Amino acid sequence: MDIKVDDIASVCTMDSKTEKQYYENVDGNNEQQLPPYPGYEDQNKHSFSKYPPQPYHTQAPSRTLRFKPTNIMHSAWEVTDEGAGNVLYKAKLKSLKNQMIIKTGSSPETEIATVKFHSFRPKIDISIQGQEITLPLKTKLQHKTTFNPLALQGTTLTWKSSSHLKTLDLDCFDENSMPVAKISVSTWAFKSDYRFEFYEGNTDNSPLLMDELVVTGLAMIHYVLNIYAATTGAAVAGASSASAAAAAAS
Repeated sequence: MDIKVDDIASVCTMDSKTEKQYYENVDGNNEQQLPPYPGYEDQNKHSFSKYPPQPYHTQAPSRTLRFKPTNIMHSAWEVTDEGAGNVLYKAKLKSLKNQMIIKTGSSPETEIATVKFHSFRPKIDISIQGQEITLPLKTKLQHKTTFNPLALQGTTLTWKSSSHLKTLDLDCFDENSMPVAKISVSTWAFKSDYRFEFYEGNTDNSPLLMDELVVTGLAMIHYVLNIYAATTGAAVAGASSASAAAAAAS
């Protein structure tokens, strides 16, 4: 601590109480700043994502769709808006070609996507709006795929089973683990209720993103049902096998 000559003269004229306060202030001003606790820098480093927040980033679903098979063979599906009840999408399986054709629900129906499944290769090829998307499939305890959506350039989305016990419940999230969509299945009396939930944001403003999420979600559901049907030795197209698969997966 450095004390100037003028300071010494001032101290000499102070009473004991004022002198004590003076030295306390000087010591406080010269006290070294304690270093931050260990890990402080790392904590700050990871407090904020390097990516700007996206409009679809939220923790509460803003829109819910329902989808269900429309025949006993589970070869045709309809996707409806939970609120309005109108049919938004229709999907039909072509077993001989191992394909799923997805069309708009409104009349006249317009084809928006063709989904190609492969019996001996772990991938799904999708042609949507004249462009191609490939879903590489990873299956161990959980089913998982990643893809780059056409509507969100530079973003990677992942569909993944929520747990190894509920592999038909699928979560879709981005590279920052922020939720984008979710599929959940409830089963009772061999009937399944499929819910498709979207998190607030771009799906309302981007029809292409909505199409991509619905198409890739339906493709993953069909793929997982096929896995369960194959492992139980049941026919893929059988209604009882699909219901049993949904019950086992949920």
